[in-house]
Amino acid sequence: MPQRFFNNLRFRKSHDKSFSVYMLQENPKNLLVKDYGEVVLIVPYFMKRPLDMMLLVKDSSKCYLHQLNEIEQQQVSQAIQEALRLLLD
Repeated sequence: MPQRFFNNLRFRKSHDKSFSVYMLQENPKNLLVKDYGEVVLIVPYFMKRPLDMMLLVKDSSKCYLHQLNEIEQQQVSQAIQEALRLLLD
């Protein structure tokens, strides 16, 4: 089993929820970069550098990009574009 899958499984077993659900619930509101509606761009509280961001889909039942509906796809695309713009400016 790849390490990433093992880590995700271990986290789910110990917290009884996925990592993305945990982050949506526990990350401080002041570290929210932007809420797009169906997706959010956040700076995780455990990051040492504030330039690190995570893009989370609020519907945690979706594990793959092809599962996203058109609105979620557009918001993911917009969030990635704006995050890159923030980092490059």
